[in-house]
Amino acid sequence: MAKHRLPSSYELADFRTIEQWIEGGHGGSRFDRFDKVAYLIRLHRDELIASGELVPGRGARPTLLGPRFGKVAMRLLRQQADIPDARAITRKARQKRPRGRPRKHIQTSETDRAPAD
Repeated sequence: MAKHRLPSSYELADFRTIEQWIEGGHGGSRFDRFDKVAYLIRLHRDELIASGELVPGRGARPTLLGPRFGKVAMRLLRQQADIPDARAITRKARQKRPRGRPRKHIQTSETDRAPAD
């Protein structure tokens, strides 16, 4: 069983139950229902606990979600779908951006060329 560690910058008041988190609009359209959040927690329980964003409940004690739960959840979903992090995409786009004046259209095939006179 994973150990529960709260990040040092968090206090218990920063955490919300799943219902409070959804009602507060933190889940957006991706996690707008309890069953969606519960399914994500079932799939990635250990990773969420290790990140400090999930404090699982027992019995009458509810499960609590940390303030950065949504960001951690999206990172886990991106990893599961093998989609790179947004920062990596931005870095790649900056590296591929051409410098100087833009080139004119480059003909790539026979159909692109103008007919000969």
